[in-house]
Amino acid sequence: MMRTLVAAVIASALSRCAGTALRPTKTQRSIVPGRTVCDPKGGTCPRGMNKLFCALRQHDSDIHPELKVAEMPSGGQVRTGMGPTFRENVRYLLFDADDASGFVGVKCSVQSAMACKPGATPTMGGKCGDSTCVPDVRNPVLENIRLQLGGAMAAFASAVPGEPPSSAVVVGLGAGSLPSWMLAAIPEIAVDVVDINGQVVSAATECFGLPKDDRRLHTHVEDGMEFLKSQTRQYDIVMLDVVPLPKHFRGELTTIRSRMSKHGGVLAVNGWRSDKEFQAMQQDVMKTFTRVWLATDSHKGNQILLARLGSLNDLLTTKELRKFKVPDDAIAWSTEQPWRQLK
Repeated sequence: MMRTLVAAVIASALSRCAGTALRPTKTQRSIVPGRTVCDPKGGTCPRGMNKLFCALRQHDSDIHPELKVAEMPSGGQVRTGMGPTFRENVRYLLFDADDASGFVGVKCSVQSAMACKPGATPTMGGKCGDSTCVPDVRNPVLENIRLQLGGAMAAFASAVPGEPPSSAVVVGLGAGSLPSWMLAAIPEIAVDVVDINGQVVSAATECFGLPKDDRRLHTHVEDGMEFLKSQTRQYDIVMLDVVPLPKHFRGELTTIRSRMSKHGGVLAVNGWRSDKEFQAMQQDVMKTFTRVWLATDSHKGNQILLARLGSLNDLLTTKELRKFKVPDDAIAWSTEQPWRQLK
């Protein structure tokens, strides 16, 4: 019985996008009877982290599901147990929940992270605005974010050389790394962001530097596919960053295609390599798009699926991307991992 429990806990922890500690630390009892939302004694994320934001998140099965924003303490030491590892001078968006196993970190997962600009020192509690951390939106921490941005920029430049994308839609906001980078790097772009959870939008603007008053940015709190169905405009770049991939997303490829620019629109999807829905979507995309590529991150956990309409051109070389004035950071990320052409 005990072996079965431990195996289940380990399998759950390995599904996280961040690394895990090898030894469980059973020092934090997770279920707190009658506790309120964001009670400090609840959840399984390390209590030694500096918590800056907490709110209820939508989830069908977790007990007291919460989203939290946290930083490492000044000492740089926390007990992570079965959860992800953390770095100093990085702000994290965490999903957490109570769990009956009692293992620290077992329901704690990193949804996104953003580096602080040099010179930041961790705050001792309080709110995000009380910290000296200034989010560095041009420096994404997570590899899958870099791959998604670099791949999308390379795929679009290969179809429309010398012309930056003028529009993008991002489904799944997280910390706002995708839209924040595009707004900072591409002056001409207009971005729609869609997330089903309004608290995620609040966390991104209050804690991760997502602009509040940029006229190029429009945020929408609703289901991503319902939003795309309601639109008539077309986008140069469509980004899906919802993991695991919702089942109904696969059935809406026609809707997604209809919202993409016909002269070289790019679809960039972040997914888990182990997610059957994401794997099935790869097969569906190859049937309906002109060009398709796939890259896998260095941890072999996340994959980025690129698909493009119209142009049959291959991805440009680094030299060619520089010639067409693609941002240098995007060029570097576009070659961080090899892209396998599926079609």
